[in-house]
Amino acid sequence: LWFGTSNGISFQDSKTGHVGDIISTPDGTGEILTTNVLMQQVKAAVRKAENDPPTIGFYHVDEIKLIRSKKKRKQNPEGEKHHEE
Repeated sequence: LWFGTSNGISFQDSKTGHVGDIISTPDGTGEILTTNVLMQQVKAAVRKAENDPPTIGFYHVDEIKLIRSKKKRKQNPEGEKHHEE
C-alpha cells in the first residue's frame, strides 16, 4: 500500500508485499508486478511450471505467500525496520 503525502513520505502495507517480490500463488510461483492496497490484491506474473511462459493473474493477499523479497529493507542501527513518520 502506497500513500503519497504532501511531504513525500510513503508507506506500503506489508500484506501486499512489494513490487519484485517472489510469491507463491494457487497457480504457481510468481513475481509481484503491482499492488492494490484498497482491494488487497496483487498483480503477478506467474509460471505454473518452471519452463512455462508467465501468465498475468490477480490474487487477494490471503491467497499469496511471500517466498523471497527482492529488495533488502532499510534498517536502523538497532536492527528494526526503518519507518519514516
